[in-house]
Amino acid sequence: HAIERGDHKQAMAWFEQAVPLLESPTPASSTVSKARHGETFVSMAISCWEVNQHEEAVRLTRQGLDLMEQAANDGQLDKSALAVPYSNLARMHELLGDAKSAQQYTELAARARALAPR
Repeated sequence: HAIERGDHKQAMAWFEQAVPLLESPTPASSTVSKARHGETFVSMAISCWEVNQHEEAVRLTRQGLDLMEQAANDGQLDKSALAVPYSNLARMHELLGDAKSAQQYTELAARARALAPR
């Protein structure tokens, strides 16, 4: 709904059901990718933002970022992929009036983009 139809409100109905399941701990032996799991939270956060659930959007983006950072540190994700959640958080904080946090995330995003394979 969010990507293909641009219907963030309808997407939120699905996300509200999915979040508790996605936040449940996964077994250590699980084949669930931390990178993919984190990217899912980051994507859901965009819809939260679009329907004015700003605090939840920031929370989900940070949660996704944490998982993506773990995956990057484990060598399962290119560190340049962190530029997306860093940029998203920079913009969110900017729009929320938190210039200091926005600047910090902008700098992290720039560093992550610089790590992209060429």
